[in-house]
Amino acid sequence: MSDGNCSMDYTQWKVIKDLKNGIWYIDTFQNIGSIVKIDLNEVFANPGRYLKPVGLTDISYPDVPKINDLLKN
Repeated sequence: MSDGNCSMDYTQWKVIKDLKNGIWYIDTFQNIGSIVKIDLNEVFANPGRYLKPVGLTDISYPDVPKINDLLKN
């Protein structure tokens, strides 16, 4: 960033939540028009099939400069 170049990214998605019936409909930018239906009643009735515990050590993080390092330049 010290050379004046900057990049930007964002995620576009739409979610419709049917709270009464526990259903989510998700449409992502990458799959425009391919709406995914998630029935939360099914997910929570079968947690071993749908849910996987994840610890912080299981998540890979990109190598991002620390804010203090950016302010030094």
